[in-house]
Amino acid sequence: MDPVDILVDVLRYSVPAAIVVIMAVVVFRHLVKIEYRRQSGELRLHAFQQILPLRIAASERAALYLERINPANSIARHNATPGLSARQLHEILLAEMNQEYEHNVVQQIYLSEAAWTLLNKAKLDITGILHRVLARMSPQSTALDYSEALYAEMGQLEENPVNPALQALRYDLLRMSK
Repeated sequence: MDPVDILVDVLRYSVPAAIVVIMAVVVFRHLVKIEYRRQSGELRLHAFQQILPLRIAASERAALYLERINPANSIARHNATPGLSARQLHEILLAEMNQEYEHNVVQQIYLSEAAWTLLNKAKLDITGILHRVLARMSPQSTALDYSEALYAEMGQLEENPVNPALQALRYDLLRMSK
């Protein structure tokens, strides 16, 4: 046999084999990518299904906290306590707000940064309002005097400090459900 014939025979068998190997590699890579995407999607879905109830519960807890620190609601819980001075009611409201905050601080993990920031802003704004109202009270002022002054102060605000945080929580819940 002639060397050229040998070369032609080698090429006749090796070229189709090389084409088959290249096609197998291309198909295998494509199948691996498809499987990776499928498993990645399943993993994301599973994580979402695990996290969603926690995020909803955190939003509920945050909303409850905001409703509890709302001066109108917190005063209603203590206004019937006889013999409280303005300072005592002020201290009770601040202590409850801080205690409730400490109890819910871990919820920030599941809330958006915007919602958590607005929740903190609401807490600081309400704390400032409580201090401002107490500063205008005389030492002899009663809890009823403090409550009335606090209601009047809240009535002068353009917006209750709690509302932006509640709106952010609602927005987050709507975004989660999409």
